[in-house]
This record gives sequence, structure tokens and C-alpha cells, in this order.
Amino acid sequence: MEVKALLDEKGLRAQVIGIGSLFNILWTDEEVWDYRSAATSDMGLSHCLSLALINRGIYLRAHPNVSAASTGGDVRRFLEALGDALEALKPIIAGRMPHLLERG
Repeated sequence: MEVKALLDEKGLRAQVIGIGSLFNILWTDEEVWDYRSAATSDMGLSHCLSLALINRGIYLRAHPNVSAASTGGDVRRFLEALGDALEALKPIIAGRMPHLLERG
């Protein structure tokens, strides 16, 4: 839930799917309910997010997921890194999929 709230706070339209610690961020403003709708996501933005998180000390294997054994401090560190990474990605999002940026 915090990931979606962080996206909203940053003014970014994306879908967060999954259950519990197994989740994924899909870079689309379409509701995702099957393969076709998931395929509207920009995978390039997913790669950029992964690199931005690695540069901030967070590695999410295969797709975003967090170990169920994570502490509260681990989760806070992830969310802080995610917030920084999302902010840094805004120019890339503006160039690739500007409709995912909320107009303020």
C-alpha cells in the first residue's frame, strides 16, 4: 500500500500489482487485469527504476519483491530509496510516457 501512496505523492500514474511482499510496479495508467493490459506497461521504465534503486543500495531480484523477513527499518529504507528514485526518473518518464505524469 505504501508503494502506491508514494507513486500518488510523486504525481505518477502506475499500477501496483501483487500480494504482500511479492509485488510489481507496471508503468501504465490502464487497469491491469490480464496479460494484454499488463503488456501496456513500459518495460524500459521498469529497467530504469531497477537501475535507480541499485544506485541507492536496493536490489530487487526479477521483479519488485521484498523479503517477508524484512524489518521495519528495511522497509523504510526501501521506501526512501524508491521515493528518491521516482523523483530522479521523472525526466525519463516525461520523455517516454508523459501521460503518466499528473499535471499539477
